[in-house]
Amino acid sequence: MSNDLLYTANTKQDSQLYLLFAIKETIEEFDPKVLASLEQKNQIAAENYLTELCFRLLDIPEEDHLFTFRIYFTSLITEIIRRFTLRGRLQSQHLSNGWAVIATVENWETVAEYLSSIPWFVDKAIKYVIAETAIVEFTPTMGRILNLINDNLEGNHLSLRWISAELKISPSHLCNIFKTDMDETLSSFINRRKIQEAAYDIKHTSLTLSEIAIKYGYGSQSYFIKTFRKYMDTTPLKYKRNHFEELKETK
Repeated sequence: MSNDLLYTANTKQDSQLYLLFAIKETIEEFDPKVLASLEQKNQIAAENYLTELCFRLLDIPEEDHLFTFRIYFTSLITEIIRRFTLRGRLQSQHLSNGWAVIATVENWETVAEYLSSIPWFVDKAIKYVIAETAIVEFTPTMGRILNLINDNLEGNHLSLRWISAELKISPSHLCNIFKTDMDETLSSFINRRKIQEAAYDIKHTSLTLSEIAIKYGYGSQSYFIKTFRKYMDTTPLKYKRNHFEELKETK
């Protein structure tokens, strides 16, 4: 191969590597923003971030556009489902609705179709995947209670009195229907859900244990540790150390 051909080949390879690096940086910049907006059910922000990401991805070779868009859109749904699984919240409706959205996405045949369907995609992801708690398995009232709990785990306002005021039912009636349907007291369920979220944050965020305790309304560090041990059978610190050990073993 002549020097000119070698130079051309190397230049093309360098250009492709640079492009791949740029794509990686773009996804790393926007992907957390897209997912956070979806989880917060902020439709406008999610649409804006996803649109900006898609326009950035148009820098890749045209023949790769459709494949890249399809992979990314479907990966958003699978990531949402994965997070529900990690948090112990996965329900059958999450799966069926998620697969329905993916099936529609995989039938889109042009980049223009992906771009024009971003509002539809975000709307369905929020309303039919993220917001779905399979309330068909419970009474309508129980479904509203579970939605209210799962949407308000952060902070220290989530309590029997607050939920009963929000739903306009008496505290005693709320306790009775919750215990009947869930076979668990309301306070126990709230604490268990908060600890599940805290355990997720320990593994998947850079928050300190103190910051996580405060995030979920545990003003006392000792109470947070005691509650965490009750539901996870270990302390937050040991849970974090075990996670890092597992990561080392997989590398």
